[in-house]
Amino acid sequence: MSIPSGGSFAEGPVSDPESMEVHMGYHLVKVYGLWRSGNHAIINWLLGLQPEKTLFFNDRRVGRSLLDRPSGISVPPGIQAHAIRENGTRRVRDELVDAFRHDGERLVVSFENFDLELHEEAIVNRPIIDLFGEPETSTNLIILRNPFSVMPSLVRSRMLSGRPAGPSGGISAMFGRNLHRVRRVAADPRRIWRKLRSQWAPGNKPQADVRTAVGRIMRLWPGYARRARGAAPLGPGRTIGVVYDFWVADKSYRDRLAQDMGLVNLDRFLDFVSDAGGGSSFEGTAVSGDRLRGADMLRRWEECPERAELLDVCREFPDIIAEAKLIFGDHKVPDDARRLAG
Repeated sequence: MSIPSGGSFAEGPVSDPESMEVHMGYHLVKVYGLWRSGNHAIINWLLGLQPEKTLFFNDRRVGRSLLDRPSGISVPPGIQAHAIRENGTRRVRDELVDAFRHDGERLVVSFENFDLELHEEAIVNRPIIDLFGEPETSTNLIILRNPFSVMPSLVRSRMLSGRPAGPSGGISAMFGRNLHRVRRVAADPRRIWRKLRSQWAPGNKPQADVRTAVGRIMRLWPGYARRARGAAPLGPGRTIGVVYDFWVADKSYRDRLAQDMGLVNLDRFLDFVSDAGGGSSFEGTAVSGDRLRGADMLRRWEECPERAELLDVCREFPDIIAEAKLIFGDHKVPDDARRLAG
């Protein structure tokens, strides 16, 4: 179904949502992704397909109001987001909610690290319907990335970030109470590795911390993989899998995705690197999209000092390897992981 387009919607005064007449006929896009999976790169591209009359809510919690604890994020120019971050300061734009209720056409809501095995459409949709009414049509986007790129990125990102780890546990669950010491040496990655290796040495910090923390995220990966490849449903409406590795490398893949959503691929904002989560775990935010597209992701697995602990995660959740082979092929699964699978 083609999603209608139109001019930019006007910003109006903030009103009580329950007192307003709800504009019907919008298209709902729910985006599900795990940390370090290229979520924001894909979302920025998605928003650029039809920025007019589109409103974006970042990192919402299932079952809770869309307006509760807004998550600010840097967005490309011209993108309408409920909460943005400019120069490190969050700004909430409630006026856009009223404007969308009047004549908005496409609502994009992202969810991070949600267990898709617990998905119930009514619970997910209730806060959206409470605010904007029933959507006319809906699409579920499932973002997936090669797990052997995700896992080193998870380890690296927690070294450089002090933000809470959301529903999967606090940052101390991954690196203990010594994170402030790590951040003091964050300018030199080699010192970071040395510092953390010393903290995880026998008698200092149990090696199981990495396995536990990364496992909390990666246990969800097979469920995302099954739905991304169409092997398991995700409620009514269309479900479209978006594989970051294919998306970032292949324009024809992006063209087909846009066509599946009834739009034309404009390839806007491919070089915009969001500040969400500190940008790329390895490159930060001061990097072009072209450089990210050319990065050797599997080399990061081979060079990760915690690779043994990450293999333990694969032993605990063997479907990670099985699903990775189905989607990416044996040649995109590291040799040590293939040997583990037998």
